[in-house]
Amino acid sequence: MIALRMRPTASLPPSFCIPQIRWIRAPLALDRPTHTIAHSQAIEEQSLPFYDRKRYYPVEIGQVFHNQYQIIVKLGYGAYSNVWLVRDESVDGYVSLKISLQTDRSHDGNSPVLNEVNMLRRLEQFANEDHPGLDFTRLARDIFEIESLGGFHYCIAFQPQGNSVRTLQETFPNAKIPKFLVKCLIHRLFFSVNWLHATCGVAHTVQQAQ
Repeated sequence: MIALRMRPTASLPPSFCIPQIRWIRAPLALDRPTHTIAHSQAIEEQSLPFYDRKRYYPVEIGQVFHNQYQIIVKLGYGAYSNVWLVRDESVDGYVSLKISLQTDRSHDGNSPVLNEVNMLRRLEQFANEDHPGLDFTRLARDIFEIESLGGFHYCIAFQPQGNSVRTLQETFPNAKIPKFLVKCLIHRLFFSVNWLHATCGVAHTVQQAQ
């Protein structure tokens, strides 16, 4: 369980307080397995009917992008990109590299890829602000472009993250996340959204379970 108490922060208005979390050890009813994690079959997007290889960048294991990021393994894919685990040779660490579909600059207002890039660049302008929401918001570490035979692609480097909340939910009995953990997640979400709204002037308009 956790205990919450409010503490004022010097960098914020006196009326603005941050909940300080104090962890207290308490037994949970997880002494024996009561569930199993589904073993879903891996899906290669190249075998799906909507896959158009001309729009994807032909990434190869071991390939180095931007003289810095070496491809290690694919993490996943989405409607507008593939995501790879790469080694950042500049800091001797790992990042996730999101490589977009072939992008047409002439459709700036209607391109989900360009919309994401423009939004990430706007958030970066406020990354030096003193706000607790920054601790719970993932920003782009690097954004650059690469070319293929069909056009150009955006690459976005992020700090690698863990599973989604939906995946986390599936690891608990009856797919119910403990209340104390839900409170912690919401607490962090509030700070992140406050930074996006109050500081960056950004509204997130997509609601997903993930």
